Amino acid sequence: TERPVPPSPAMSAADKTVPPEGLASIVPDAASCGGDGDHASGSAGEGGTGRSVGGSMWGMFKSAATRVFRGLESAGETLADWLGLNDSEYQWAIDEYLRRKREEEEHKKILEEEEAERLADMERGAKVTATV
Repeated sequence: TERPVPPSPAMSAADKTVPPEGLASIVPDAASCGGDGDHASGSAGEGGTGRSVGGSMWGMFKSAATRVFRGLESAGETLADWLGLNDSEYQWAIDEYLRRKREEEEHKKILEEEEAERLADMERGAKVTATV
């Protein structure tokens, strides 16, 4: 088995924190993956950032899983709305009640207008016939 080589004292702090060329494009830093400090920590005294490749991979996985979950949740809500699963079980009764209430208010308004016309005719002295 091959053991990791410890960093040499000649390595600068920049050499220790920058991923190898090619790896930098696929391993983002913690800020871009929504890192929250759960990563495995390296030795900050050695000039490290406190993050490891395993921690970055965990952050990438966590970020991807969160995005997938939110996407599926949104799709599920849209589908439930489209199928009417979010409506009240008795929505039909509520709609019928509101329709009848609206019709009663319209009928009441018409009766009030007719009554106002009859009163105006009576004030002018015109012959008024009773309607029931």
